[in-house]
Amino acid sequence: MNGGLNMTAKNNISELTKYYKTLNLTQKREFILNLKEKLKTIKSPKHSTFLEECIKDYNSEIQKIKSKKNEEPVNPNLSDELFAKAIASMLGSGKTKPIPLNEKIAGKWIREENGKTFYFIFDKEGNLETNDVFGHDILTGHYNIGIDGIVLMEPHELLQVKLLSVTNSGKILSIVLNDGKFKDYKKVS
Repeated sequence: MNGGLNMTAKNNISELTKYYKTLNLTQKREFILNLKEKLKTIKSPKHSTFLEECIKDYNSEIQKIKSKKNEEPVNPNLSDELFAKAIASMLGSGKTKPIPLNEKIAGKWIREENGKTFYFIFDKEGNLETNDVFGHDILTGHYNIGIDGIVLMEPHELLQVKLLSVTNSGKILSIVLNDGKFKDYKKVS
C-alpha cells in the first residue's frame, strides 16, 4: 500500500490498526495525511476516531524522540561516517528495484513557516540551493550520494543536517537538524 489508504478494501478499523502499527515514523505521517484527505470526502465517525488515535500515537512517538534528544548530549562534531550511516538507514526503502536517490530528491522542496516560504533545490548533478540557513539569504552547496545511498551535504557545518529521508511516495522530504528539530518539505517540482 506504500502509505496509501483504500477505504473499501481496508474499511475494517482492526485491519487498519494492524497495518498502521507496521509502519515506520515517516510512513505513519504519510498514512495520516492520506487518511485526512480521504475523510474530507467520506464522512465516517469511526474512521475519524481512528485518525485521532493515529495522530496521538504519531505525536507521542515524536515527543519520545525529542525527549531522547534532550537527554543525550549533542555532539556538534558528528563524524562523516556516522552521518553517512544514519542517512543510509533513513533512506532504505526495501524495494527490489529502488529509484536512484539523486532522482528521488531532485527537484524543489518547500515548507512554509510564519508566512515565509523556505526551500531546498536539489539537481541530479549533485548541486543544492536553499534559503533555509540562518544568516544566509541563499546558500548553494553540493550533495553526494555514495555507496548504499549515503548522502553527504556540503557545507555540512552550515546546513546542520543530521538526517534526511524521503517518503515512499516521494512527496515529502523530512530533515532532522543537529539540534533535533524536524522540518518537512513538500515536493513542488
